[in-house]
Amino acid sequence: MTVGPSNGKVLYFITSSLSSRLLRGQLDYVASQGFEVVVGVGVEVGSDVGHLTLDFDEAARVVDIGFAREIALINDLKSLFRAIQLVRKERPSIVNFSTPKAALIGAFSAWICRVPQRVYVVRGLRYETSTGVGRRLLIALEKLICRSATHIIMNGASLIDVAVADGLVSRDRCRVLAGGSGNGIDTSVLVAVDESKRAARTKLGIPPDALVVGFVGRLTKDKGIVDLAQILPDLVERHPAVVLLAVGGFEDGDPVPSSTRQQLESSDHVIMAGWVENPAQAYAAMDLLAFPSYREGLPNVVLEAQLAGLPVVGYRATGTVDAVDEGKTGLLVPVSDTTALTDAASTVLNDSAMLEKMGSEARAFVEERFSREVVWADLVSVYNER
Repeated sequence: MTVGPSNGKVLYFITSSLSSRLLRGQLDYVASQGFEVVVGVGVEVGSDVGHLTLDFDEAARVVDIGFAREIALINDLKSLFRAIQLVRKERPSIVNFSTPKAALIGAFSAWICRVPQRVYVVRGLRYETSTGVGRRLLIALEKLICRSATHIIMNGASLIDVAVADGLVSRDRCRVLAGGSGNGIDTSVLVAVDESKRAARTKLGIPPDALVVGFVGRLTKDKGIVDLAQILPDLVERHPAVVLLAVGGFEDGDPVPSSTRQQLESSDHVIMAGWVENPAQAYAAMDLLAFPSYREGLPNVVLEAQLAGLPVVGYRATGTVDAVDEGKTGLLVPVSDTTALTDAASTVLNDSAMLEKMGSEARAFVEERFSREVVWADLVSVYNER
């Protein structure tokens, strides 16, 4: 339903220009529904990927808040001060905050300024892979953010289960948009990829007859790239034509051991593609997506890969279980069980009929439940709650 041009102002807080990709398309849609849209974003401290822009053209003004992904106390206090100034200047009726640092600062600034609607989009729970004092601190901060919000949107049903079990929030305060996700999936882009597998592999330097296991995401421990590197020799022994196509970059936060990095960068069975502008081209080269992440909100990578017709093998982790129709579109195994992960990947790679059937089921599953237009419409219905 299209509404009038005076529907109010929405201020988004997102940590960096890189994470702003999580809002692609949404800002234009929200603006088309009669809202003025402003985005507070930051430059990644010590990183060459952050810059004061969005990665796409949308109907939004962008303002520098100076967020840093990792803890940087002085910088964080400056960011909070700038965020409060921005809220007071813009006087939004709605503030939408997500991603860890932006969520914390955005929640506090919106609460301090008494913004009527404070929408927390929970894309994942970072503490799930933490231990000790760090875990307790992250849980305490999550509780504060949830208490500061008037609306809590979880990326998937399993995320609600974890949050409720850990005492972050009551179940009646949470909701999921459509089938899940904070932004949905652009079903037109990946389905429209007409590049042949052979052509896609040629561009990436992959033999046309290889069995390509893909990984897309940050090359960090909690994304499971260490586990994937660990099982690679066994996979190669079972399937000599296996190639791991790794799409993504190494990061200083949650870094992998130097031995893992050396293994990936030196192996003849690994293609390090870095970040690619259009992941659809990488998916076109793959036979199977490996996703051994230890925690998620709702993984867009898994949805994109399935939309591209790829089965998924991964861990039965929070978020991932919502994104895979287990047994139909992929195989999931217990978190950190690398033996089971190897067996699952080998099972699918051994059976061309299974690969084809799961890929077909995967595409239909995503199209029916996770289309971004359905997710956006549900989000705007939240914005329209007065």
